[in-house]
Amino acid sequence: MNRKAPRTDHPQSGLHLALVIVAGMVTCYLPERFRYIGNWPMPRLLDEVRRLPQQSLILLGAYFRDSEESFFLSHASAQLITDASRVPVYSLLDFNLGHGIVGGDMISGYYQDIAAAKKGLRVLQGEDPDTIPVTMEDGNQFMFDHTQLEKWGIDESNLPKK
Repeated sequence: MNRKAPRTDHPQSGLHLALVIVAGMVTCYLPERFRYIGNWPMPRLLDEVRRLPQQSLILLGAYFRDSEESFFLSHASAQLITDASRVPVYSLLDFNLGHGIVGGDMISGYYQDIAAAKKGLRVLQGEDPDTIPVTMEDGNQFMFDHTQLEKWGIDESNLPKK
């Protein structure tokens, strides 16, 4: 892929997510090989998505509000973006699955809850909370949409295993 286009909306959580995305990409790619699609109205964003070169991909973060203060349900914005895209769209958030997203190493509230419950149980069983390590990846799971893998010709044997 030649260009990566991370995309989030502009509220604080979206900006933080964008920083995480860009920091990760800088360690893997030269800065000129990716760009952040910023705080734009949805129609302009969709025009930019339509014009991405074929050897691109999109990494979608959170997109709930555009620069014109129009609000979107996350799955609705994911569907608009994937419908406009000629390239694969990956996401960081599991609730975008089923809306045209290929998948990825996704943040999952479900798995975050399981990890928190297990740690809480350890405390209830008498373990000192100070001895329980803080972990950042407990809620991430590799998840993929089979329909999208077929659409983009992605062989399941090439998917990461966690």
